[in-house]
Amino acid sequence: MKTLLIVRHARAEKATSDKTDDRRVITRRGEIESRRIVRKIKKQLPKPLLLITSPARRALQTARIFAREMDIRVKKIRIEPQLYDSLNARQFIEMVAATDPAVATVILFGHNPSLTDLARLLLDDFSAEIQKSGAVALQLQSDQWNELLTAPRQMLFYDYPPSDASAAPITDLDPETEMAQRLYSHLHDFFEQIQPDAANHLDEWIIRYSKKLARRYFKLPPRSH
Repeated sequence: MKTLLIVRHARAEKATSDKTDDRRVITRRGEIESRRIVRKIKKQLPKPLLLITSPARRALQTARIFAREMDIRVKKIRIEPQLYDSLNARQFIEMVAATDPAVATVILFGHNPSLTDLARLLLDDFSAEIQKSGAVALQLQSDQWNELLTAPRQMLFYDYPPSDASAAPITDLDPETEMAQRLYSHLHDFFEQIQPDAANHLDEWIIRYSKKLARRYFKLPPRSH
């Protein structure tokens, strides 16, 4: 059996005149919501996994959150430009169908309406619109990805953040871990803006440095007033 997880990107900043749509980044709330979703569902995803994402920054950032939470090296995320180019549902299926049969779970990170159309095509009982940070999982009753459209399928779950912001407190991490994760996000984005490939090559170093810097910060003596 195979598992396909369809993930819409996290909440992102609004578009502005000086920033193109593909450069919009996720908000702090979006980061927290995606992290909570992956922590909740990751044990239900068989390994090995393949993460495929749109190149848009909000989708790529969401994929990185999933990768870090599942101990997958960020540079193993596959970036597919066509996921940003409004593929129709059947084109999505053709892309997934070409996956190596050794892969047990494929995770797609992208955008609406394409992702919702894909979920509705593959699942007769799915009629919702995938929310931001929402994740729809289906199980394929086959060992071959090229039977995605022909073999029996069933929905495993549809998980998404609460719509009420008050139901999602700003953080559930200890301060040191919270700082380390925020440092990682800022540093990774900084290097990506300079040279996209550099961010992935430096990813492990950025993780170690962010943890070390946060640890040292919280060992500083309290400031006197």
